[in-house]
Amino acid sequence: MENEPRGSRGISLDSEAIRRGMEEKLKIAREFNCIIEIYMKDISTVKYQLQRLWKWAQIASEVAEKYV
Repeated sequence: MENEPRGSRGISLDSEAIRRGMEEKLKIAREFNCIIEIYMKDISTVKYQLQRLWKWAQIASEVAEKYV
């Protein structure tokens, strides 16, 4: 799943927007019994703040855990 960095473009990271975007895609994948990969398309969205990358990874792990 190519995850558009929705919620990560602004000054602050919108964790809920990222979570909603991932959950939408994972619900569809489960509905059609698809195997998917989750990855961040553009590393530039971290805006030189590594915490953003760590937070994104944490959200991705939490959301994926719900849909396993």
